[in-house]
Amino acid sequence: MHRRGDDHTGAEEHTGIETHTGAETHTGAETHTGRETFVRFDAAQVPEMYTVAAATTDLDDTATMSSGQQVARILECLPTAAATFTTRTGTEIEAALPATVATGDCFYQSIINTATVAGRDITLSGGVGVSIVGDAIIDAQDADGNNAVGHFLYRRSASNTIVIYRIG
Repeated sequence: MHRRGDDHTGAEEHTGIETHTGAETHTGAETHTGRETFVRFDAAQVPEMYTVAAATTDLDDTATMSSGQQVARILECLPTAAATFTTRTGTEIEAALPATVATGDCFYQSIINTATVAGRDITLSGGVGVSIVGDAIIDAQDADGNNAVGHFLYRRSASNTIVIYRIG
């Protein structure tokens, strides 16, 4: 983790997650092979900023999620009927995360159901080693066109074991 005012004058390589909480100055090469998070301070606000890939849109109907879909921050889905998305196993999810993942580490995922037909709900189902706490159903949009979104927190609770919490 970098703190406010870190200066670097040589090459720097990263192979895991790096978090910044202030200004950082580089005068040498910097190579990243993991995720880098920046926290920018702006007067009274202290928002946490993330680099997030564009929404994944290749999961619509009943399927087991791919590793890429499993760790995508945003899934935008258009089911053609009621659908069940089964997660990877706890072992497979952990393998898709950085090698430095530890017990208690978490990541967020939002699943957006853009279906406009009643009954085209998405049910999230846990694979082996994965449990879900809270409502696992992401409803289709309502009559007013409001998107239905499920916000989930994935937490590594033990080796190869993931608990998914519905938080919104």
